[in-house]
Amino acid sequence: MDRFARGQMRSWLASELIIEGPGSVIQVNRYLRNPAGANWRVPDIRIPGANIIFDGTISPNKIVSTPQIVDFRLFSGGNHVVIVRPTRLGGSYGIVP
Repeated sequence: MDRFARGQMRSWLASELIIEGPGSVIQVNRYLRNPAGANWRVPDIRIPGANIIFDGTISPNKIVSTPQIVDFRLFSGGNHVVIVRPTRLGGSYGIVP
């Protein structure tokens, strides 16, 4: 499912003539490296200029202390995180530190 969603997002961005990739306005499934070490995370969508990361999930509960969310914020320099979930699972929500 992730591969399908990633492909669809990249296709849509290309159809809108929006450049995706490292150093671009939007990044789809690109490494977010820890500036202090060798580990990394891979956000689903990151818009660096807006300081926001979108994480698509079917997880029932991601909170500010979830390791992935902690790393997203730390590695990005404090980007806000929006959890995107199907409505049946409670819908989307933002993580407020």
